[in-house]
Amino acid sequence: MTAVEFPSELVTRARQLSLPSAGFDESFFDAVIRLHAEEIVAAFVDDFSDRLDGADRRLLEAIRPPWDAVPTRAVWDPAIGAAERLLESGEGDPETVAALIGLRLAEAGSPGTWSASFSQELTPRFGRWLLSRCDRIEIESDGRSARIETGIDGRTTTFTLTALDGAWATDAADELVPIPGSSALRLLPESAVREQLAIEDEFHSVVGFPGPSAELAGVFGDAMSLMKASAPDYHAWVARILRALVPCECEGSRTRSSSWREAPGVILISTAPWSPEVAEMLVHESCHQYLYLAKRLGDLVTGTDRELYYSPAVDRPRPLDRVLLAYHAFGNVLLLYEELRRNDAAAMRPLDDTIAKMRADVDVLEAPLRENEGLSPIGRALAEPLIECLHA
Repeated sequence: MTAVEFPSELVTRARQLSLPSAGFDESFFDAVIRLHAEEIVAAFVDDFSDRLDGADRRLLEAIRPPWDAVPTRAVWDPAIGAAERLLESGEGDPETVAALIGLRLAEAGSPGTWSASFSQELTPRFGRWLLSRCDRIEIESDGRSARIETGIDGRTTTFTLTALDGAWATDAADELVPIPGSSALRLLPESAVREQLAIEDEFHSVVGFPGPSAELAGVFGDAMSLMKASAPDYHAWVARILRALVPCECEGSRTRSSSWREAPGVILISTAPWSPEVAEMLVHESCHQYLYLAKRLGDLVTGTDRELYYSPAVDRPRPLDRVLLAYHAFGNVLLLYEELRRNDAAAMRPLDDTIAKMRADVDVLEAPLRENEGLSPIGRALAEPLIECLHA
């Protein structure tokens, strides 16, 4: 891997992706997401416009918006991840990906009229609404009102939506269940991601996918409320980066959470009987999302350190970049737990053994990261503030 010189200002600002107490510049966060999306979509159009010759040419125009007017929420989304995956591996259908990007931009207010066919059946969403399962879609929008028609097996369903106070309103679609106390976070049924994201289950712990409900949303809302009251920096850390939770059910008392690099803002997560455990999973997966965002600034490792280091997270040796990923997540969870315990020692006493074990595991993960020239400047920007905070 060729060594890359990173501007010192970029490295300094990347430190805010290490942990909440490092401070946060929202404009930097927004700029990284939007500029990356613009580059990905431009490359996607350049590489796949020929393969879209049979598609509605208006769709290509719809995904070339004035990017300065596109809000972050529109492009911190799996649609951009799908385009990136298609560019990197060729996996995916260009027309489907273009349509998903077009939907995100339309819901953000970009006007346009276009139609598309999907390579397989999908359950698309528009704003906070889940549309009907379909293999083709047509949209007409002026940014204030929209008409969407979905079709499958010769049947069509029409949705009429109106933009009110910055959000789309309709009485024809199912609303994604909101998480109490969060303005943007919602439950997303597994059926809405089934054809787009692979749910890997190496521990064979997932036994099903419960339908979103107010009761289920309350479990995650309780965890968010706990953090807002007792660890507000971590509440903001989660609320900023996550957009949708795909709930799963695990065998027995096991818990499970995971992220996809190609699905910004979306995580798979199970419930747990105690709010701190749910908060742990939310923070853990949020850390992975911030790390994936950091990778948009550049490589996290230089490639010069090819050693494998023991990771207690998976109980086996791992390369340096995976050790960094684990340390970033578990180090932040340790700080979360310690903050919760400081604010309510009696209620959090069951965490004492967990914190002690996690501290030992984090120390193991930290050892190969210290002063390791195998970390790039961006990699060090992720590790060093966390190391400093854990030993403050």
